[in-house]
Amino acid sequence: MVKSKNKFFKKIMLTVYILTAFFCFSATAVFFDITHGIKIDGSKISSAGTVNNLQIFDHNDNPLKNKNDISYVPYPNIPRNLVNAFVAVEDKRFFKHNGIDVIRILGAAKNDLLSASFKEGASTINQQLVKNSHLSGEKTLARKIKEMKLAVELDKKYSKEEIMEAYLNGLYFGNSIYGIKNASKIFFDKELSGLTIAECATLAAVIKNPSLYSPLKNPENSHKRRNLVLKLMQENGYVGVAAAASASLDKLTVSDKKQSGTINASYMEAVLDEASKITGISGKELLSSEYKIHTYYDGEKQKILYDAVNDERHLLKNKNGKIPDAMSLLADNFDGGINAFYINSYILGVYSLKRQPGSIAKPLFVYAPAFREKLIYPSSPVNDVRKDFDGYSPANYKNKYVGWTTVRNAVKQSSNAVAAEILDSLGIEKAKAFAEEMDIRLSKNDGLAIALGGLTDGLNPVELASGYVMLANGGKYKKIGFIKAIYDSGGNLIYQKNSSYKKVLRQEDAYLLTDILKETSKSGTTKFLAPLPFDTASKSGTVANLSDNTLNNDAWNVTYTSCHTLLSWQGSLSNCAYSALSGSVTGGGYPTLVSKEILSELYRDYTPADFERPTGIVTLNIDKDSFEKRHKIAALNGGQRSAYCDIFSAANLPKFISD
Repeated sequence: MVKSKNKFFKKIMLTVYILTAFFCFSATAVFFDITHGIKIDGSKISSAGTVNNLQIFDHNDNPLKNKNDISYVPYPNIPRNLVNAFVAVEDKRFFKHNGIDVIRILGAAKNDLLSASFKEGASTINQQLVKNSHLSGEKTLARKIKEMKLAVELDKKYSKEEIMEAYLNGLYFGNSIYGIKNASKIFFDKELSGLTIAECATLAAVIKNPSLYSPLKNPENSHKRRNLVLKLMQENGYVGVAAAASASLDKLTVSDKKQSGTINASYMEAVLDEASKITGISGKELLSSEYKIHTYYDGEKQKILYDAVNDERHLLKNKNGKIPDAMSLLADNFDGGINAFYINSYILGVYSLKRQPGSIAKPLFVYAPAFREKLIYPSSPVNDVRKDFDGYSPANYKNKYVGWTTVRNAVKQSSNAVAAEILDSLGIEKAKAFAEEMDIRLSKNDGLAIALGGLTDGLNPVELASGYVMLANGGKYKKIGFIKAIYDSGGNLIYQKNSSYKKVLRQEDAYLLTDILKETSKSGTTKFLAPLPFDTASKSGTVANLSDNTLNNDAWNVTYTSCHTLLSWQGSLSNCAYSALSGSVTGGGYPTLVSKEILSELYRDYTPADFERPTGIVTLNIDKDSFEKRHKIAALNGGQRSAYCDIFSAANLPKFISD
């Protein structure tokens, strides 16, 4: 009986051994099959951070440079505290392992099994470097195996110091910032040698998620993660307890210098932002992918925007000597492509740049839907006086009111009181429904302040410009964008911009609003555009600073011609009074002057066609007595009574009266 049991046990053990051997043999075979021909390319390591696999093309399909020039710094010039900060948070056994950290891998596997999440990473600095320099961003087991093989090979061919040097010089910090030296200059306006322990820890904190931990745009998150890095540095013996505690109390102070570098840096970052939204891949991973992205970028137009936005004549310093953050965006009305985009400050992405639109929201959320609902005409009588709407009583700019006037004049002078009254008559839900047809989803908490552009969440420049492209296209909506198409490494099309339009407004109603905004350019709030020798339709908007309403946070101008739509903005991205715009900087001022300069250069060699008047637009004589005495609108059949002219949609005419 005992012998029988021993034989059975031996059979079981033999089976286990055979299966184990088979598994090991199979795993080895799979490993060699996957990694066959994969080896370290020294040129990619030495140039890490100066090249990447992603290819971006302009509107003529010419290749574009993807990033700013890198200021490469050799290892001996990198502060020890900076190296230690990255080692502490990214790879604490970096100087001990052979390229992969077996202890960390086992720990991550255990945590994944316990949490059933399978999300915990275990990449060493070696692995991060070879992934960014040699491999795509795909998340597959095969890529991970290649990464691990290359990481070990890297450790054999290069010293730890050489690996660290290549790694730090090749890091991406978001906002078109590449390399540790550039990051130090942009974040802190310092050379590496001048960095404090706290600043070294801040740089190391950004890498995990540049959009979440950037000290430029998320100082609170950056501060918290910086202190985590300091704690890890102390636990690993890189700094003492007292030094770590002292550094954790340092105030996070970043440079307020404006963006420098290549002219197309803003546009490239916007392309990455849009590509991330399309593909679901982070900007960092996109850079190491082999995608080919075709854009609407036009170098000549980009240069025009770059020069105009940076023109010192248009950048008024506030009382604290702060230069405004400033931006312009230019879109083609016909294909919905964004030809140029420039901002003089570092942002997390154009789609996350949510700002209060102020009065440039009025045509989109008040007047366009009111025309659609046949609630108003350009010559409708409205009373420009301050009113109370259940506790909400918006005031006009400088508390100026003109009494009875027309919708046309109210738009021209950007009356807040009239906009609120029309929205109240229209109904907030109809305004929100119209906005949603333009892919703008307003918050359920947004109320009558929509009329003045007072929104819970704000809007990004692409959303705003898209709405005005709709007006320029006669009520046909198509969301504008930076990217035409995206191809994968095999040349397969994975995205193409939708070329179809959606009708959201009658052509006649869009023309009525365009005609009003055209007059605004001549004699309204954007009259600085009046000298331009071609048709422009324009609107301005200004948003006060919340903590000091004598200062402004946002100043807007949006102008469209028959060919292009241009959005220009100045403001304070920090939203604090210290860096806010001077109270004299309004949307009708410097942003409108920037738009004028851009349009003058844009159409230097040709003139855009005038806005085409639809056949459904008619001109009528309006009874002056009815308007002035009864505040009613009536069209005249005869020609004897005192009258004035205006245009109407044939689908929505006033009642006629006879002389």
